[in-house]
Amino acid sequence: MKTFIKSYLPSFVFFLSGIWLWYSTVYDVQDGKRRAGEIQRNIFAHQKQNEVMALEIEELRTLVVEIKNNPQRMEELARRHLQMIKPGEVFILPSGE
Repeated sequence: MKTFIKSYLPSFVFFLSGIWLWYSTVYDVQDGKRRAGEIQRNIFAHQKQNEVMALEIEELRTLVVEIKNNPQRMEELARRHLQMIKPGEVFILPSGE
């Protein structure tokens, strides 16, 4: 009996390690495909966010140029932002200021 175990034990261990290696490879590949899909979806979502942010940046750059070229625009924006213009009121900057 001991001779039987000694002669077949290495083969049996090798066989079990092969099954374990095959099993882990198959499930790692499937898990890898799932992860790749998640990563691809994340990339797509971030690309959409980047597009939206790029538009916002362009709008802000345009606003900065407007403010630099026209100080009255800055006051108008400040008043609107601070809600110091009533609904229906027209913004007029006195010429003396």
